[in-house]
Order: sequence, then structure tokens, then C-alpha cells
Amino acid sequence: MSDSYRTSAGIVYFLAIALDLTVLSVIIIIGLYVGSIYIAFLSVCICAPILVLLILLKQTTIYFLSENGLVTKSLGSKDEIIPYSDIKSIKESNNPISAKALSTDRVEIKCRNNKSVYVSPTRKQEFIVELTLRIK
Repeated sequence: MSDSYRTSAGIVYFLAIALDLTVLSVIIIIGLYVGSIYIAFLSVCICAPILVLLILLKQTTIYFLSENGLVTKSLGSKDEIIPYSDIKSIKESNNPISAKALSTDRVEIKCRNNKSVYVSPTRKQEFIVELTLRIK
């Protein structure tokens, strides 16, 4: 079994990409229809970075089961290390709360300090089994 798990992307992630592409397309078409290349250029300047950011978030969000604990990495945020000894419980969750997870099909990890961490690994069941083995 692998010690690293990429994040899974849920429907909200794909809807955000679809919405961004739709807005980009509509504004470009309107800009070209009214004869203003500036409107089309402006839409690319606004929508393209959002699309790139969404793709980068998917590619850079990863979870590692290291020797000492669970490490969560994501673009634009500090790596978080959760020692195995601090983990109280692990359960499946669909909580939409903000987290280092791009899907609502998540794993809730409760820690001793009453903090909950939500992750959305691609191989969720394997992740739960492997993490459970390491916290015992």
C-alpha cells in the first residue's frame, strides 16, 4: 500500500471549473460580438488565473502517512502534521466545511485537542485502513 494519497475532486470542484469556463466563453463571445477585443482579453485575464488556480489546487493537495504522523500539503497553505498519538477517531464524512479537501466525500480525523481535520483522499477506504493501523 502507498504512503501518499492525492486528493479526490468532487462535483463542486468540477462545477467550479465548468462555471469558470462558461463565464470565460460567454464574455469572449460577447466581446467579439460587440467588436471589443478588450472585453475578450479582460475575460481571459480574469478567468484564466482562476482556472489555473483550481487545477493547481487539485495537483498539489496530497496527504502523506509519514513515520510520525499524517502530513497534509496544499498549495498556498503551510504543511500540517498531525501526530498519530493525537488522533482520537477516524470516520467517513460528507461535511461541506472548508478543508484541505476538494470533495465532500471526506474523512474526518478528530484530534485530542477537539480539532477536526477533513481530507478527501482518492483511495479513501485504503487510507482509513492504513491510518487506523498506524494510530494503534
